[in-house]
Amino acid sequence: MPKKSKKSKSKRVPLRRKHRIIKKVAEHAKKKKKELRKDKLAGKVQPRTKDPGIPSSYPFKAELMRELEFNRERDRLKKERRKAENKLRREENMRDLQQTAETRSRDFEEDSRRAESSGGLSNGDVDNTKGFYKAFNKVVEYADVLIQVLDARDPLGCRCTEVERLLATKHPNKKLVLLLNKADLVPREVLQKWLKYLRSEHPTLAFKCSTQKQARNLSQKQANFSKAGGAGGQEKFNVGTESLGAKSLLQLLKNYARNQNMKTAVTVGVIGLPNVGKSSLINSLLRSKSVAVGSTPGVTTNIQEVNLDKHVKLLDCPGIVFSSRQGEVRNALLNAVKIEKLEDPREAVYEIVGRVPRNQLMKALKITTFNGPDHFLEVVAQTRGKLLKGGISDTKAAARLILQDWNVGKIPFFTSPPEREGKEHEAVQVVNSWGQEFDAESIYKDEELSLIAQLESMKTTTSTPWVEAKQSPAADVLQSEEAMVEEDAGESSSSEGEDMDEDPSAQDGASGTHRQNKILYSHEGVVNPKLARSLKKKAKKAKKAKKAMMETDDYDFEEDWGMES
Repeated sequence: MPKKSKKSKSKRVPLRRKHRIIKKVAEHAKKKKKELRKDKLAGKVQPRTKDPGIPSSYPFKAELMRELEFNRERDRLKKERRKAENKLRREENMRDLQQTAETRSRDFEEDSRRAESSGGLSNGDVDNTKGFYKAFNKVVEYADVLIQVLDARDPLGCRCTEVERLLATKHPNKKLVLLLNKADLVPREVLQKWLKYLRSEHPTLAFKCSTQKQARNLSQKQANFSKAGGAGGQEKFNVGTESLGAKSLLQLLKNYARNQNMKTAVTVGVIGLPNVGKSSLINSLLRSKSVAVGSTPGVTTNIQEVNLDKHVKLLDCPGIVFSSRQGEVRNALLNAVKIEKLEDPREAVYEIVGRVPRNQLMKALKITTFNGPDHFLEVVAQTRGKLLKGGISDTKAAARLILQDWNVGKIPFFTSPPEREGKEHEAVQVVNSWGQEFDAESIYKDEELSLIAQLESMKTTTSTPWVEAKQSPAADVLQSEEAMVEEDAGESSSSEGEDMDEDPSAQDGASGTHRQNKILYSHEGVVNPKLARSLKKKAKKAKKAKKAMMETDDYDFEEDWGMES
């Protein structure tokens, strides 16, 4: 008979046995749970094992009972102490909440007072976060010159009239320069019209940001266009990926610093709506990608200070969206909000269909004919493969694709400047003074050769399907406000003329500041608060006079009857 091994048995078991045991244990547990559920439904009470307690024959029963009683008392005191601490914490949280509410209320009142003193530009007019608004106010406060970047395809739709009103009322010494970015996306003739239109109000330059991929040594192109040989001798224009207009802009800023005898570098704030190219402008001037850029709005979230050279310092401002504009539809068409956050992107597409001719949309998007905006969305959805279950067209997804094509320039649209009605002569003195400070005339001549001459013309190009869109609703609102201000100004000037005839001393005091304010308030988008107050007082006075006249017409029984008798 063999001897048994003295070594301990191994606990290793075959996997077959192991899994069989696990399966049987699981089945047993499942069976017990099922029986418990049945007994519960039947009303059977499971017998509970009763605690027998401490046997009387236990030698240390008294000590053990005292220990158990001590533990129970300790747990009770601990529970009461925790309850009192929780109550005290709730009271402290309530006090902190009340203090926070009072602090926020004080901050809101302070912001409201600051908004009233700053010409009516408050946090409520801005759709972005409070930090963006504070950053914008700091840029306006610190900058000597403000560059408002506009999209050359729709300059009036991108103009921030609230900012221009704020500068005209509270910061009249700060200079504003308009910059038409993305100048290569519009025909040469249209760009020249816009420059002529806007230069009657502010110094205006055209610009094209660099689209090169490298991080450093971004090129700045100058006049470099050639004539293509062949019949007709047409000019062949090649804008390329280099930036255009950087030399003219830098020279404009340096001229201002030299004419103002500034000992330090001129501080230039770059402002505008989101995604108009503010950060790309700074990168093009620096010739390196020092500032983050992106095709979606909201990439820049705080102030970024960049030293261009010893003469110029740039401040990049986050783009802000003012709520007084035409809602999210207008902001979507300006690429000022993220397309993914739009509740219904189809409304913006309806606006596009209303502004752009049908054949131009068909040519740009390469689709078949359509009838109406809804059919247009269905055709695009079928063409791009945006379908839901059952082959139903996903019109929302198609609308987002159309908005992306609109914002990135696949639909090469542009708008033409509106006609002015005899307003140029009123702003001649102000514009001439600004032109002398910047030496603008010489820069305009250089810009004509270095930038505008390189752009495509509607007469010579055959590759770009130019689409002339109707003027944006924001521009229509701006024009209507301007007309109302002109009408009110005409009425007030006539009344002021009558008062001047009566009081000769008033004519002497009307020169100087009054004449300058009159020219400033005649600008597009600038509201005259004094004129509004005077009209309000005049209406109130007329109402009182009418009421007094009605009272005198009433029959007073005591006086009139006594006189008759």
